[in-house]
Amino acid sequence: MPFSEGDLIYTEGYHDEFHQYLWYRLLWDPNRELEDIMHEYCRLHFGEEAAGLMVKALYQLEENFETSMATNDGINRYYALVKEAGLRIPPHLMEKNFRWRFHMQKGALDVYNQLKLQRELFKEERVCNILKAGLESEKIDEAVNKAIAILAEPA
Repeated sequence: MPFSEGDLIYTEGYHDEFHQYLWYRLLWDPNRELEDIMHEYCRLHFGEEAAGLMVKALYQLEENFETSMATNDGINRYYALVKEAGLRIPPHLMEKNFRWRFHMQKGALDVYNQLKLQRELFKEERVCNILKAGLESEKIDEAVNKAIAILAEPA
């Protein structure tokens, strides 16, 4: 394990709990497969029936970190996977399952932020088009007033 020197597992909170679990399991047995560790973690915390969906959700979450938020279809996919998994988690695991709730919250926030970003980008495009047209037609005062009205719309 050439990259494990100084492998202290440090955290600022439970948001990276899966990352810690993964590291500890790999330090215990560096020859384990990622997929195997992920299924083990998901079976333990979400139950057998929800495990496959949560593994897919964890992979999707990683992809989401590397993809532009404005155009990322994976954000809705992650949210849907976590939501569906929640329907399959046994009651005794769901009762106090902060891990699933954290994923659900992350998914909902990402969906909200993506929609807000898309709305803001659309407003920006409209404002730029109006200002450009105003410059071309030499009706800049009218264009600025229209642009200000667009910017005042709720996000």
